Amino acid sequence: MSTRDLKLDQRLQVLFRGLDAAPDFDARLMARLRAESRTDTVERVMRARQQEQARHGRALSDLQSWRRSMLRLLTLDTLGIGLLLAVAVITARPYLNPQVLDGLRQYGLHIATSLGVLLAAVPLVGMWTERYRSPTRLL
Repeated sequence: MSTRDLKLDQRLQVLFRGLDAAPDFDARLMARLRAESRTDTVERVMRARQQEQARHGRALSDLQSWRRSMLRLLTLDTLGIGLLLAVAVITARPYLNPQVLDGLRQYGLHIATSLGVLLAAVPLVGMWTERYRSPTRLL
């Protein structure tokens, strides 16, 4: 071996001194990659779980605020409509035909039930149109 080859060998040894060339290198590399992959997977799962919990919390908050506003709206609407109907009936009673009064007495329960269903359906229709009009409200 010449001195030139010796210098080249020394330079190469200095360059590749930290290189692992043991026989079980592949097995150790694969084990290390699997461990890192598991760690990355666990971190991704934890991040996804935190994001899902935050999204769920926001959705619950939106739902609770919507529920409170709907209850407030239903209460005020029902009270206003009931008061308006009472005033209208009291005002119109002297001018109504006795047959009309008998019909109101006979079908009053059905009329009240229909009005109740109508009042309950109005906020649902409003929510449905708002949800399909605004794509940011979809969960």
